[in-house]
Amino acid sequence: MNEGGFQRKWKARRKQRVLSGSTLHTVCVERALTPPQVISCIIRGFRHTEMAIRGRCCYSLLRLVKVMDTPAPTLATCSAAINAIQSMVAANVQSNYAAVSGDSLNYLFEAAGTLINNPDTIPLETREQLLSSFMLPQINGINTMVQHATQDPGNVDSQLISQIGLILSTIASLSKGFSSSSMTANMKTLFLQALQVCIRTTNDLPSNLEVKSKSIMLIHRTILLLEDEIISYIPSILFPMLQACDGGGLLEIVQVRPAKTHAHPRTHTHFVNKIHVGDGQRGTVL
Repeated sequence: MNEGGFQRKWKARRKQRVLSGSTLHTVCVERALTPPQVISCIIRGFRHTEMAIRGRCCYSLLRLVKVMDTPAPTLATCSAAINAIQSMVAANVQSNYAAVSGDSLNYLFEAAGTLINNPDTIPLETREQLLSSFMLPQINGINTMVQHATQDPGNVDSQLISQIGLILSTIASLSKGFSSSSMTANMKTLFLQALQVCIRTTNDLPSNLEVKSKSIMLIHRTILLLEDEIISYIPSILFPMLQACDGGGLLEIVQVRPAKTHAHPRTHTHFVNKIHVGDGQRGTVL
């Protein structure tokens, strides 16, 4: 099927707003197409002039890679898709985050994580290098943006705050392709770097609700991936947010604490004792 044929199908379904992985699989069967052929068409759609089409391509790629496990995609297929995602991410940065929507960017990062964490296809060293190539620009981008945001705390650009939140969410989306059992020491180091950036962001912008929400989402993901390694970081992550939160947001923040702190009584006690809130709120925490 050529690019125009896929675009017509996507336009016909835009009112339904969903092009699922099973639908793509049906298209492949009906037209005797292989997943690499479909991915090739989706990748060409990344260059479409209409943003809505580019967005559907991002979502369609994510849905396809999630059902493309039997048989496992080839190295050439994974490489082509990952390279296309990197190109789209770079184009989005160059356009000041206007090439695709925030949701579409998250679809791309989740698809990238799913493709990278494919031990049957991609060698371990290559997987670590690919993960680094996606994470380090995001980490450096947050560092730069937070530095700009804190130069004039009383007059922070709302667009800059939105971009910080978006980058935090893309790292969380990327992490969805991984599990604690698939993490190597080098991969854990990268996610710890992301966590440290998250700590800096919550310290420097503790009262910003958008940044706080995205930070909590990323922290939840790193807890699932890093498990015991994250426990020592919990106080420095949560205390700035706890000082700035109201009663309504307290429980959401406290839920970030890993369940495993119950297995570490000293850490659990330290966590609760360091929460400087009123007695009623302390009861909620306990």
